[in-house]
Amino acid sequence: MSKKITFLPMKEVVLAPPEDATLGELAARLGLPLDQSCGGVGRCGKCRVIVRKARSMPNEIERKMLTPEELMAGYRLACQCPLEDGLVVLLPCAEKGEMQILDGEAELFIIKGRDPLVRKRATRLTMPEVDDDITSLGEIVLEDLGLKNTISLNLLKEMGSLFLNHELATMVFTETDLIAIERGDTSHSLYGVAIDIGTTSLVVWLVDLNTGIVIDRCLEVNPQISFGADVLSRISYLQKHPKGLETLRNAILVSLNEMIANIASCNHLPEEEIYAAVIVGNTCMEHIALGIDPLTIGRSPFIPVSRFFPMLDASSLGLAVNPEGRVLVMPCISGYVGGDIAAGVMASGMFKDEKITLLIDIGTNGEIVLGNKEFLIACSAAAGPAFEGGQISCGMCAKEGAIEKVRFEDGNIELEVIGKCDPLGICGSGLIDLIAEMLRHGLIDESGKLNESGSKDLGYRIFRDESGILGFRFCNLSPIEGTGLAITQRDVRQVQLAKAAIATGIEVLLEKTCISMEDIDRVIVAGAFGNYLNSENAMTIGILPKVPLEKIHYIGNSAIRGAYCALMSQDALQEVNAIVDRTKVVELSTLKDFTNIFLKNLVFKID
Repeated sequence: MSKKITFLPMKEVVLAPPEDATLGELAARLGLPLDQSCGGVGRCGKCRVIVRKARSMPNEIERKMLTPEELMAGYRLACQCPLEDGLVVLLPCAEKGEMQILDGEAELFIIKGRDPLVRKRATRLTMPEVDDDITSLGEIVLEDLGLKNTISLNLLKEMGSLFLNHELATMVFTETDLIAIERGDTSHSLYGVAIDIGTTSLVVWLVDLNTGIVIDRCLEVNPQISFGADVLSRISYLQKHPKGLETLRNAILVSLNEMIANIASCNHLPEEEIYAAVIVGNTCMEHIALGIDPLTIGRSPFIPVSRFFPMLDASSLGLAVNPEGRVLVMPCISGYVGGDIAAGVMASGMFKDEKITLLIDIGTNGEIVLGNKEFLIACSAAAGPAFEGGQISCGMCAKEGAIEKVRFEDGNIELEVIGKCDPLGICGSGLIDLIAEMLRHGLIDESGKLNESGSKDLGYRIFRDESGILGFRFCNLSPIEGTGLAITQRDVRQVQLAKAAIATGIEVLLEKTCISMEDIDRVIVAGAFGNYLNSENAMTIGILPKVPLEKIHYIGNSAIRGAYCALMSQDALQEVNAIVDRTKVVELSTLKDFTNIFLKNLVFKID
């Protein structure tokens, strides 16, 4: 049975699905900024929250990690606190009007002074007196709203009767334009959507623009995956098919419109009350969504058609919100460092901090940004979809049935499965755990080769398939010999390629700026599965640099958070534009020594 949980300061009420057992699991699934760098096992003590209306008592781990004063104040460890219906959870730093990682390192702000993309104001339209110095009714409205642009013909046709009848009406407007007039006072009902078009998945947040509350979330697989797992394969599809751009664009729009319709219906809202949308994605995904041919991104010098995009009417884009609604597409930094990364940099707060931050967005592209308020430098590492379940023989995205955690203990393999059901496959966080454990137990050597004699306890699980390819069976689903889930030698190579790409990107940025890892004040990990990641395991396989655990922080899907900020704040949008202009981009493939660095980083560095 679902449980109702209220998160403060957002006043956000969510229904926790039955598969989430703890507050930490729910927070990770929602992408809330709780630092669970130990993987949610209660070792780091960083996921402190204040809990009200809890019937459960702190367990032994919590009593060990929390002081008596904290326990008296209602502090709990989110990773240990069981979900109970009616819980009220105060997230860190609520008293400052900001949401932060617990120690204040990486800011993720709930907007202080709301200034949303679209606003409403109710007013009674009254004819002016004869001696009033006003030349038209339209000018009365524009002056009242502080606007200077002209009014559309359709709205002018409505305006005369509203004034003559002294009607109460609600003006719907942006910073520059009057976009709609609604009869009566409808100012209480104004909504927007933040949309993340990822290479692998689509995410939609439904937001109340009057309060800033995220009402609901929706996640689906990007249907474009049928035309290729990554950006280059989709660009290749466009080259081979005359109507390829139309096909890929329609695939996204159909899916997004279904998601918006479903999320609005579930919350009993007409789609016509959604007047604003902010879209983020990598540069190629944004181009395709707009119907702009992205072929120039796939050819040297990898330049997009545009980095900045005009504000659009929803009807012109074909997005199923109010036709007069406004759609903002986040500006891009370069051909392979997109609007999703600009949004993530803004959401992380690194661009205005003195501390030097390394932001790693772990996804199909694997973008990396290094910098602070003085400088920003970025690159895109073609990591591939391995960490999102793609190109792995038993891989899948992080949904029910996916193995999300793996641990070897006394000759046994312990698995944690999303939904607490029989495993169907393994997702990115589980894959990282599995490779790390295999390295520790000698089942994989430094070159990445499976080693049959590496472990006396688990070596028997290594086998050869009919093609002679080595595999490691880590999950038995039945007593029948040869059944279950296995990772193959090819899968290990895919992980090596992905981790080498990210490690190479980090190394190059450090070299370009003459900064060492010791100079890095914090490492922020972004990406859909970041909150589930075990830091030690990620460092063991080389996907994260080896730094003290306290320097590593997880912020989940930073792109959608940046889209939310731009939806709710004009200042946030200006900050994104400034980030795009400030960020220097390094194109890895053009570096003379790139191949040598990449080959060096293919090796697993076993301690």
